[in-house]
Amino acid sequence: FLAYGCPPTIVCGSALAGMVEGMTIDEAARVTRVEITEAAGGLPPRKQHASALAFETLREALKQVSSQ
Repeated sequence: FLAYGCPPTIVCGSALAGMVEGMTIDEAARVTRVEITEAAGGLPPRKQHASALAFETLREALKQVSSQ
């Protein structure tokens, strides 16, 4: 993946990519923000947006795959 942003954003994107590898679309659709945060090793309160960005990116990707 290609990402620009603060280190926590990149870490969450990387953690999410590792999490969904090998998952079905249905399994990936059940991934939560909390799971992304945990996979990233936790985030300070001021950086919670990082897991939200990864979560929203996943949701958008799943919408695009579903519409094909």
